[in-house]
Amino acid sequence: MSFYNRKELRRLLIYGLLLPSAVLILMLISFPQISAPAVISGFLLGFLAVGLQLGALFIYRRKGLENFVKYYYYSLAARFFLICALFALVLILTKIDETGFTFSFIISYVCYSVFEVIYLTNKINHTNSSF
Repeated sequence: MSFYNRKELRRLLIYGLLLPSAVLILMLISFPQISAPAVISGFLLGFLAVGLQLGALFIYRRKGLENFVKYYYYSLAARFFLICALFALVLILTKIDETGFTFSFIISYVCYSVFEVIYLTNKINHTNSSF
């Protein structure tokens, strides 16, 4: 079972990059008191989290639906703890604006996660209806 073809992957990457990037730019324009390095760092950490999720999709995509869901959710927990550790390290080791970093991370991560959940739900429902 392959979850992504080239056209779908291109569309997912365009929406996954354009919308969070637009939110990032609007955030930088709307809140000039928030430092740009903090916002960009949070955005990039959110992008890294989604990159890890996309990697998990490619690794587990041919495991069959039942095994895919099991492996994917186990790796979801591991990715969550990894991102939390990286988030804490960035806040502890750098002198960036914590508020801007946190908000940009949350916004980008939520945007990416919503796109991914909607897409996976549609794919799984489409796969189940073909049986």
